[in-house]
Amino acid sequence: MFQYNHFPGSWSIGCKDRLELAVRKMKKAHGRKKFDFLPPTFILPEETNLLKKAWGSKPKGNLWILKPPCFHGGRGIEVIRRQEEIPAYTRIVVQRYISNPYLIDGYKFDMRIYAYVPSINPLRVYLYPDGVVKFATKKFSTDDLDTMVHLTNIEVNAKNPAYTLDYSLNTGHKRSLSALKEYLKTNNGTDWMPIWEEIKDIVLKTIISGESEINEGVQIYLQSKYSGHELFGFDILLDQNLKPWVLEVNIAPGLYPHSGHFRPVNDPMAKDMLNLAGFRIPGDQSTDKENSNTR
Repeated sequence: MFQYNHFPGSWSIGCKDRLELAVRKMKKAHGRKKFDFLPPTFILPEETNLLKKAWGSKPKGNLWILKPPCFHGGRGIEVIRRQEEIPAYTRIVVQRYISNPYLIDGYKFDMRIYAYVPSINPLRVYLYPDGVVKFATKKFSTDDLDTMVHLTNIEVNAKNPAYTLDYSLNTGHKRSLSALKEYLKTNNGTDWMPIWEEIKDIVLKTIISGESEINEGVQIYLQSKYSGHELFGFDILLDQNLKPWVLEVNIAPGLYPHSGHFRPVNDPMAKDMLNLAGFRIPGDQSTDKENSNTR
């Protein structure tokens, strides 16, 4: 039997427009407050009039962000002030920009959270306890619309000569979630666990939002419901109140061991994922040898 590393239908949350539509259905079914973890979002061109109404209801000077529905790596994303900057007759997602992000040393960041789904029916979700914290390379300001101020993608920020990568992920423009937790505890006395519980809640609710479409694809296209699995990479931002927001969901989060990626986090995470999938990935050789001698 073939094993697939994607579920049919995972684009139901992996594309920004479809993610918005999936979450809207859950809001309608279960209440808006329980699914309030996406910034206000409009899908153009069909929701142009709704966007104009929302735009006019807020003070001038507010920022909005343009996102192509299915691109990744920061491609095509722009922060704008004026409606005239929106391209006409183009399918695009427009979100109200979160203008009060939590900052570290004046820099914006977001978190890459890994969620592994080995089964969609029954639904099983594993969240890896560590992750990657991605920083912009220019200090945050709503007056400066430079992408290196507002985006955290490595494809954007690696072009800045100031970009630094510490391979231990303790400092620099890419850090581990463990380093972030320690920073919050040391500098602010912040308890990470309530934040983590809220992150787990919104990750699970996001996956549930796409569950029915994914399950339908599994039933149609896979030989067995156990023939597929998926690793999702959630990009999550904290605002000044430490409320987590889902920015997007990646269905192909990069795990390649090149300089742009994060071996102290990704290597053990990939090992755990493959072990859960049924492929035994050995650990330390000396430990394995000791274990074999005790069998």
